[in-house]
Amino acid sequence: PPLLPSTAGGQSALPHLMSMSGFPTAFDHTRGGQGSVIVIVDSGIDGRRVPPARRAGGWAAPGDDPWTDSFGHGTMTALVAMQMAPNAKVFSGKMPPGGHGGILKQWVMAAIEDMLPIIVANPDLRFVMNNSWASGCGREPYH
Repeated sequence: PPLLPSTAGGQSALPHLMSMSGFPTAFDHTRGGQGSVIVIVDSGIDGRRVPPARRAGGWAAPGDDPWTDSFGHGTMTALVAMQMAPNAKVFSGKMPPGGHGGILKQWVMAAIEDMLPIIVANPDLRFVMNNSWASGCGREPYH
């Protein structure tokens, strides 16, 4: 399947996103994410959409799988990041459903704590974390 959804007119949304973000200049400076890991702290990432070679690991609550996403927001976020940084790897930090306030903070801190050994073991990599997790906003899942 395509990495990004089409706009209402059937056109890819990526060129517009790239233009508005200043992507060409950023790409020149970052080498497209070479040597970088993008940590997506969100609803998980649908592993069927991310080639195994692009995965840098994952974290989820005990008994859950970071490479599943029933809501779709984490997958959408990861796919945009993968398009913007085609040489970067992705780490899925899956937050449990219904986490708000102090509970959400506790899970985010647990995910970061579990990432520390990975970061320390890979001093030559750059880690970028995106935390866009929210739930209960009254919106339909991104499918």
